Amino acid sequence: ENYNLSPPKYSKATLKQLNLYTWPGNIRELRNFCERMVILNSGKIIEPTNLPREFYSTPTPNSTFNLPDTGICLKTLEMSMIKQALDKTYGNQTKAARLLGLTRDTLLYRMKKYAIK
Repeated sequence: ENYNLSPPKYSKATLKQLNLYTWPGNIRELRNFCERMVILNSGKIIEPTNLPREFYSTPTPNSTFNLPDTGICLKTLEMSMIKQALDKTYGNQTKAARLLGLTRDTLLYRMKKYAIK
């Protein structure tokens, strides 16, 4: 409504894909997605190939990691994963959050929690 553009239409396959998505950023992510689709695809029919990569990438199965009998320190593991994601993205917090399957706000919260800069 703020852009004076025609809303796009969504194919059935696209709607199915959107329903499968977990929306980790909840309403904020949904609102941003809708705005982006209006701006980039005004009046067009959106197909699954028009969706951002995260909407059609398949998550890795949970069974790929086996908990060792000795256990793990979840705090240390989480800190390590955050640092690795930040290193891989050259400090780009948005991209690091995406790598970890988190929202940027959640990543920032955890960075503050663990005093990661």
